[in-house]
Amino acid sequence: LLVEDLRAGSTELRRTIPPLLDELVEAGALMRVGDEYRLQTRESAAWEAEYRDRFSRIQNDEAGLASERGELLRTRVGEALKNVRLTHGQSKEPRKIQLHFSQDPPPTGGPEVPVWVRDGWNDDERSVIADARAAGPESPLVTVYLPRLAADDLKKYLASAKAARETLNAKGHPTTPEGIEARKGMETRLGFSERQRDALLDQVLAEARVIMAGGADKTGVNLADKVREAAEDALQRLYPRFPEADHPGWSKVVERARGGAADALEVVGHSGNPEDHRVCKEILAFVAGGKKGRDVRKHFAGPPYGWPQDAIDGALIVLVGSGHLRAVQDGKVLTHKQLDQRNIGVVDFRLESATVTVLQRLALRKLFQEAGVQTAPNEEANAAREFLEAMKELAGRAGGEPPLPAAPNPPLLAELSGLAGNEQLVAIYGAREELSRWRVEWSQRADLIGKRLPRWQTLRKLAEHARTLPVAVEIAPQIEAVRINRGLLNDPDPVPLLVSRLTQALREALQQVREAYTELYRTELERLEAMEAWKRLTPGQEADILRRQGIAGIPEVRVGTDEELLASLEEISLEDWVTRRDALPERFAKALEEAAKLLEPKAKRVNLPSATIRTEEELQAWLKQVEMKVREHLSKGPVIV
Repeated sequence: LLVEDLRAGSTELRRTIPPLLDELVEAGALMRVGDEYRLQTRESAAWEAEYRDRFSRIQNDEAGLASERGELLRTRVGEALKNVRLTHGQSKEPRKIQLHFSQDPPPTGGPEVPVWVRDGWNDDERSVIADARAAGPESPLVTVYLPRLAADDLKKYLASAKAARETLNAKGHPTTPEGIEARKGMETRLGFSERQRDALLDQVLAEARVIMAGGADKTGVNLADKVREAAEDALQRLYPRFPEADHPGWSKVVERARGGAADALEVVGHSGNPEDHRVCKEILAFVAGGKKGRDVRKHFAGPPYGWPQDAIDGALIVLVGSGHLRAVQDGKVLTHKQLDQRNIGVVDFRLESATVTVLQRLALRKLFQEAGVQTAPNEEANAAREFLEAMKELAGRAGGEPPLPAAPNPPLLAELSGLAGNEQLVAIYGAREELSRWRVEWSQRADLIGKRLPRWQTLRKLAEHARTLPVAVEIAPQIEAVRINRGLLNDPDPVPLLVSRLTQALREALQQVREAYTELYRTELERLEAMEAWKRLTPGQEADILRRQGIAGIPEVRVGTDEELLASLEEISLEDWVTRRDALPERFAKALEEAAKLLEPKAKRVNLPSATIRTEEELQAWLKQVEMKVREHLSKGPVIV
């Protein structure tokens, strides 16, 4: 380049040079590093060759470039529309758009507004417009058409960016100055290609057409404005019945209905009967044979309704409060006060098939209160379940396993429990006299059982302790007869006489075994106290040894009352007294052994050999055997025999 006119300035020169430099970069004669142009080095030439090989391969891969272009378009459209927020009607119900990029048309059944994104690389513009018109003016479908602009340039920069990125990954991070410069040059090329590519994509989005189903185009400053305007129109098509429930006051209806207000719907402008409101009428028709709350919500939240959840929940609570619907959760009937927006989804709703008059409700509350079930006005349905459970519990306490009579189990209770809502209340009202009579009878039996059953349990325990006594032979059959015949509540009471006979026999037997224990204890204690080793102990040492051997004294017994007698036997049974008595000699022997060891720590106990001696010779032989055994251990220390 030569400057031919020094007076003309540099404007033309500055305009001409950049395209020429870019041509040299494209030709591989120069490389660009940041804002500088540099001659190729041997290292950078190798990078350039790697890049050009990859660029050529990628540019010929039509399928790969189409896939990358499609992914970039999806990403750019998603970013452009991510802040599109829709609010519907006076109640400002939030709505969403749903983007679809497939070749097949999206479903239009909601709940989101379908936005079908198509592009000029895969679809002809005329066919896109024809499809939009064919969808019809009632469809909520919104079509976005991305025109095919600068297709060759976009292809070139897509390939260039991908080739540069692959080259950078393949060549890695060199450490030589020439290699570092070559990598920077490739990074510059990558950045330039991506900027050019993105600029072309921005142009495609700027020229995009937004078409409503039926064929009408939407205008706007940018793609987001066009789509927002189209989606707002689509909402009217998606939810044509939304205006029936479009009111900002439904949250107050929920609050007032839960509080028991009969005129809760006045907040949304309705002063007539609840069942006449359009929302309530539709819900009653849908619930019919029964529906879960979540099913009711799902049905009326979707097309063609799109009703706010507050409207659906408010109507359900109002209809439960008015007696048109019955709400049941886990078998329990809920009142309007117990319904809230957290549990409505799992509640079962059914149409009520009967009505309950004011006089019937008063009689039911009296019946329930007599059974200990407190009931507030208009909450009889919930109290009915509690009342029936209380009656079943009372029936369970009015009988039981032998010797108790069988618990009453009238079929009527099961029949009443199988009903619900107003139908159950009417049935309970019809059986109220019989239920009241049962309550009195069962309460009396339960009270009598509470008095007699503990005495029976005492009798069984006494009989167990007396099983080895002669009296048991006579008493045991009588006790079994009471059990088999379920005669505990017979009049007169059969238990006291049996208890009296057992306690008398047990007192005598307990005193006898204790006297035998006492006699042997004193004999063994006198023998122990006569031993030389024992005499050398201090009183404290004696007490410690006796306590460790379990013979510190004679256990006390109390037999004044039946309870004291049983407590004494539970602590030490008759069999235990005999066992303890038989163990006394051994325990006192161990006490003496412990005393000897205390005085002579090396002393060792030697058990004499057993034998049957018949003659003088056998006696001498046994004595010799004893002497040898004692002498054997005597050399090691004192011997305790």
